[in-house]
Amino acid sequence: MQAIIFVDAACPRPYNANLDRQRATGLGGTEGTVVRLAVRLAETRRVIVAQHNRDHAEISGGVEFVPLKHVSRDLRPDAVVVLRRPERLWGMRTLFPHARLFLWMHDWHEPPASWFTHPRNQARHLRMVLALLNTDSTLVCVSAAHLANIEQFASRGLIRSAHQLNRVRRTYVYNLVGVPEHLRTPATRRPTNPNKLFFGSVWKGLDLVLTAFEHVRRTLPHVELQVSFYDPPKMLRLPQNVVNLGPLSHDEFCEHLADSFCYFYPAYRVPETFGLVFGESHAVGTPVLAHHFGAAPELLSPAEVLDARNLDAVTHRLADWCSNGRPAVAPRPEYLTAEVARRWTELFNGG
Repeated sequence: MQAIIFVDAACPRPYNANLDRQRATGLGGTEGTVVRLAVRLAETRRVIVAQHNRDHAEISGGVEFVPLKHVSRDLRPDAVVVLRRPERLWGMRTLFPHARLFLWMHDWHEPPASWFTHPRNQARHLRMVLALLNTDSTLVCVSAAHLANIEQFASRGLIRSAHQLNRVRRTYVYNLVGVPEHLRTPATRRPTNPNKLFFGSVWKGLDLVLTAFEHVRRTLPHVELQVSFYDPPKMLRLPQNVVNLGPLSHDEFCEHLADSFCYFYPAYRVPETFGLVFGESHAVGTPVLAHHFGAAPELLSPAEVLDARNLDAVTHRLADWCSNGRPAVAPRPEYLTAEVARRWTELFNGG
């Protein structure tokens, strides 16, 4: 039986396959993606998720969740997927000289221009590329936009010449989008509330979204913005017609996505590398209104992206949807379970 190890030395806290409540505690889309993929792959092979801050082993969803120190030569995996931390590739190659190695990146790299002038920061680019080259590893990003971002980031380091970066095997695979089955069809989900906007990516620009919403309400006074976040003091400073739903489980989050008029995301500070909420919104039939950067133009339709810095444009777009109907959306097969698992299996097999 094929064995796969995921090495997560970046997670904020340990997690397992019980995702529903873990979203409410602040674990993000990366951890959810790892779990959903691991559980699916575990149907046909042994899958281990090793975490740097875990102190005991457990089996959850058919997957072995273990402390990082449990990763040893005895496991003999066919493939090892290192999350976010290229320096971990060296140790994995030493332990597993014959395994296929992958660096699975999830973060957008866009430091200020001055950041690149410091030799220490430039060396960070060099270390990433050398780790990939010298451990014979494959770089995996989560969208075409994300891959282009990482390529640009790496090319600005000490190496600069494109030929070094071009020697790195690299590709992208969309993150796996999972929503409750009953929300996938209109017949089994709640009717859309035409006055409800929803936003849950609060760490990526809640202040920008609230400013845009206050502008929208001058034209559309009937709309309400429902948000989900974990910091109770902020509840005292919310504008009129903004409601904090508090921490939501994954299923609760998707329920709110499903009956919202749109996912209201006019924030322009943190680009989405994939935008799990884009896929979740489309999977439940809800359009997104988002800034045109990161993976948004790749995952969303042209009707759903705009320059969110232009608050009049945001208001006009929503008003048009209210008068003439929202854009129809549907999930893309590239981020559904079967296709994502197939694509990773192809990579594990050398494709």
